[in-house]
Amino acid sequence: MPSTIEQVKEVILKRGGRASKHQIARELKISSDYAGLVLGELKRKEEVAFSGGLYVLTPGKRGVNPEKTEEIVTAPAEKRPARRSRRPKRTKKAPKESKLPTGQAKIQKVEKNQPQPLVAALGISKSLTRTLEKAGYATIESIAEAPINKLMADAKLKLSAAARLINQARKTK
Repeated sequence: MPSTIEQVKEVILKRGGRASKHQIARELKISSDYAGLVLGELKRKEEVAFSGGLYVLTPGKRGVNPEKTEEIVTAPAEKRPARRSRRPKRTKKAPKESKLPTGQAKIQKVEKNQPQPLVAALGISKSLTRTLEKAGYATIESIAEAPINKLMADAKLKLSAAARLINQARKTK
């Protein structure tokens, strides 16, 4: 059986005369630490050189067939396939440009979409508005006058959310 040093040189030859420590370790099924030790020994003997993150066989040194090495070392390096990210790339959405000043643009939008009274007056989401309407709180007055415990139970809200809604409704009333 060939020695580990010979096996490492064969792996480098097989990979086009260039291989990383991790590629060698994976192919020979040895630890990357052990592969590093073997490569360090080869580097000390000047049988391999380290360049650009890869170990490269040096031609003309003992244990390496110079004919094969020159042919392989001069061959172009293989291109690695691009890594695919698991996360989708984030793209920035361009803000909608409006010819009107900011305040007027918002007024235009509110009038155009015809939102429900609670959305516009209290500044709450449409889904919360639907939840409140299903629970029987369709107007600002009904929310302002509701006992907090009843509002929490009917709309299935937390104490903080119910208190915030009641206070906001009382201010706008």
